[in-house]
Amino acid sequence: MKAGNYKWKRKKGSETEVVQTDAASPSQKGENYNAIGLGPNTNINIEIEDNPKISVYQWNETGRDKEVTIKNNHLAVPSRKGRYIYEVLAKWSNGEVSYTFVVEVN
Repeated sequence: MKAGNYKWKRKKGSETEVVQTDAASPSQKGENYNAIGLGPNTNINIEIEDNPKISVYQWNETGRDKEVTIKNNHLAVPSRKGRYIYEVLAKWSNGEVSYTFVVEVN
């Protein structure tokens, strides 16, 4: 997975400092990524340091297509052959990061 947008908050005395970036969308970034070749319905385990709350989305050329069901940080890739772009949105108490990866179902 490759990181994209992120947002972090940090207390500085009585103030809060926020750092936020803006990057290309997962569908734009995914066009140039090497895909991970997998068989139909393969399970993927997503592990991110400090166990953030994660949401996973499938993307197409027009934007977020749908939220993907995950259970215990596992998701199943589709049964149909094709190239699939995924965004993993990881949220911690002080920030969030968007990660992208691409799967080619053979």
